[in-house]
Amino acid sequence: NLSRNIIHHLRDSNDVRIVDPELIKTTAVNYYHQLLGTENQTVQPFTKTQIQNLHPYRCDYSMATNLSYVPSNEEIIKSLFSLPKNKAPGPDGFTRDFFTFSWDLVGTDLIAAVKDFFVSSYMLPQLNSTVIALIPKVSGADRLTDFRPISLCNTVYKVISRILSSRLKLLAPLVVQRNQAGFVEGRLLCENILLATELVTDFNKDGDVKRGCLQIDISKAFDNLDWKFIVNLLEAFELPHVFVNWIYLCIST
Repeated sequence: NLSRNIIHHLRDSNDVRIVDPELIKTTAVNYYHQLLGTENQTVQPFTKTQIQNLHPYRCDYSMATNLSYVPSNEEIIKSLFSLPKNKAPGPDGFTRDFFTFSWDLVGTDLIAAVKDFFVSSYMLPQLNSTVIALIPKVSGADRLTDFRPISLCNTVYKVISRILSSRLKLLAPLVVQRNQAGFVEGRLLCENILLATELVTDFNKDGDVKRGCLQIDISKAFDNLDWKFIVNLLEAFELPHVFVNWIYLCIST
């Protein structure tokens, strides 16, 4: 029920219990602004040239064509109807189910809105706005580190990003090495568990070569990626400029 979704109190970094609703809001906003909205001035992303020296892939004409065309009506419709049902709405309040149930009335407008993004290479800030919902990771969560933030996006934005992600799937197997098993279609993360087990089997034996390993869990890994690095990476692969710009418009705010 609704009462279970309300944060009644929080503890700040000094372990002070906060119960005032306005202070709870301010504390949460400040925390996520520091975490997600502050640029890191001490770390500079790899440049396009540096990445090209490390990775040999260069986009050919065929791939460029597959990445940069304006989607057809059928592709837009397929992307919309493939979105999961019964999901919370973004800031505009219109869910995927609203568009599918009212398709005869609003379908033409949705198709026009999506196509306008691809033709004009411009995204309205309102389309790219989100609502951050906090999901407790543990029972009785009362610190912001105990919550998992998820972004509730607008449906038009979801359709656009799904079209772009389906095109990135064509590229991923060509640029992500085989030992990277996660988040690439057709690969299984469990393969790397077996690989890691084999690699550390003889770590305890004496030998001439020194060994070491790190287990790293990066907090908010994607959210901390520098947008400029993502652009540099895509440009290093010599992807079409229009496609790189589409990606940037979707990930930047």
